[in-house]
Amino acid sequence: MIANPHCVYHIQVCQPYVPTVGSNHPSLLMMHRYIKLSKWDEVLGTRDTGRKARDEIRDILEANGSVTISFDGVNVVSSSFADEAIARLMIDLGSERFRSSVHLIDASPRIKTVVMASIVIRDTMAESQSAATPVAR
Repeated sequence: MIANPHCVYHIQVCQPYVPTVGSNHPSLLMMHRYIKLSKWDEVLGTRDTGRKARDEIRDILEANGSVTISFDGVNVVSSSFADEAIARLMIDLGSERFRSSVHLIDASPRIKTVVMASIVIRDTMAESQSAATPVAR
């Protein structure tokens, strides 16, 4: 499997693949809107900050159809922030739309782990809730 080194996901999940030289590569910026999470802080630790980020990401998605989220300049991401900003966004959009329109770049291995764990936990919770809902007959 070919992996995009700048993307949190493997190429199968992070579609379409956009080759980047750096987070400010012009071809990336022209295709869709770019947001740098370090504008809030280099340590992203609260649900409140996660909600603010998710709201801004959602606004960009509505205006442009896709968004690139850069973790450049971010040293720490808590599971609370990752759940509010990224995992809840995936649930709100649905995994198919999330994979095709949200691109996560410039994440350290530790940040990738925290974000992926938050997505897996949130997705598992959503599946559990839908499985527990009785089917009307």
